[in-house]
Amino acid sequence: MIRAVIGANFGDEGKGLMVDYFAAKDPQNTLVVKFNGGAQASHTVVTPDGLRHAFSHFGSGTVSGAATYLTSHFVVNPMVFRKEWTTLNSKGVKPEIYIDLGCRITFPFDMIVNQLIERKRGKKRYGSCGLGVFETVFRNKFADFCFPYGLLRFNDWSARLHHALGKYMKEYIWRRITFEEYDLFKEFGDPMIIGDRFEEDCEFIRSKAIFSESEVLKNYKHLIFEGSQGLLLDQSNRDYFPHLTPSSTGLRNVADTLKTVGMCIDKNFEAVYVTRTYITRHGAGPMPTECSKAELFGDKEVIDKTNRSNEFQGDLRYGKLDISDMVKRIKSDVWKFSEEPPQVCIAVTHVNERKLPEISNVFDSTYYSDGETRESVFHVS
Repeated sequence: MIRAVIGANFGDEGKGLMVDYFAAKDPQNTLVVKFNGGAQASHTVVTPDGLRHAFSHFGSGTVSGAATYLTSHFVVNPMVFRKEWTTLNSKGVKPEIYIDLGCRITFPFDMIVNQLIERKRGKKRYGSCGLGVFETVFRNKFADFCFPYGLLRFNDWSARLHHALGKYMKEYIWRRITFEEYDLFKEFGDPMIIGDRFEEDCEFIRSKAIFSESEVLKNYKHLIFEGSQGLLLDQSNRDYFPHLTPSSTGLRNVADTLKTVGMCIDKNFEAVYVTRTYITRHGAGPMPTECSKAELFGDKEVIDKTNRSNEFQGDLRYGKLDISDMVKRIKSDVWKFSEEPPQVCIAVTHVNERKLPEISNVFDSTYYSDGETRESVFHVS
């Protein structure tokens, strides 16, 4: 079975919950495929016995025992990877992960430049997470400054890495910021020390992950494509530019990845679009149906345990769900990237917090969840 779990709105819909639900059915034969975004993803999974983790690099089926594959569309951050691996191990979880040779690697300087630029924008911020995903994507468009994950395979990878970091500081950085406004060492610290620490992070990821290509898809009975963010943040959504994510959040990358191994999106494919009974948004940008929590929930106390306020994205924003608008963008995504109509399903989470009008007759089937764990999910066909 091949499925894709995709956010229908701005993200934070409950994709982690649904991936864990599907993966737990047959974890040893399941591969979770991360096909867009990078370290800015935060997909929370809570197991029936109370283990909680917010996933970024690893698939949300990891706690169930499913393996993960990061496609070439994913942006790898060795610093965040190392921290997350260590956290998972402290919780008794030992992940199995394959990383595509073509993945782009975030340098520590990408993160620093990202944060400096976003701070400078002040009230006109784009809504970045500050983890350097856009800076990584932008830098890798230039052949001279591209550093794919596959280069870490070579015996001289360390020398190649330090050469790339040095070239970044000597040549590339001037394309992004001017140091008339910044004290180099105050803002960055010693670039040589940063480079040495980053080499340790790269050595760590080399020792834990398996170098791979898309052929790994053929080794598993079940594939679950796990999307990051949501359809409204897709890089092609010009109505909301520039407050978008630098990736394709719908079926585009899924179709491209399947094509490399002779597969496609067809009638045997299940596209599961996830939504809360309302919508949320991180950071800056348009949100036409934005409203207060009181308007959504009345006197009911609703606390989001995952999304905490931070410097770059502020507080989590709330809005009412425009169902007709959501259905239109889902149908558009399916129509654009499938060779024949797949099974199109909706997964509605947080039904215990706010009532949602009936929408099951619009889709082939509906999944509902009124809690945090996979045991709270039920399916209506």
